[in-house]
Amino acid sequence: MTTMPQAIPLAMLAKGESASVACCQSCECREQLRALGIEPEARIAVCRKGDPFIVRVDHPSGGSCRIGIRRNVSSQVLVRPIPG
Repeated sequence: MTTMPQAIPLAMLAKGESASVACCQSCECREQLRALGIEPEARIAVCRKGDPFIVRVDHPSGGSCRIGIRRNVSSQVLVRPIPG
């Protein structure tokens, strides 16, 4: 039986690490992030740490895009790291 990794804030990932989005703790940003493709189960990878925090969002349809989000917002997005 495989256990899922513990959800941690996106801001804790290192550059180059990938993760699956678990949830967003901030109600005020949730809909904006969802519109950008950062929603539960989306796969993301850290491109740059800092402010803005740059992530690549891999879309299920096959494409991807890079998105910059404020560092304080990246602390509100919970993710499950993907080993690799």
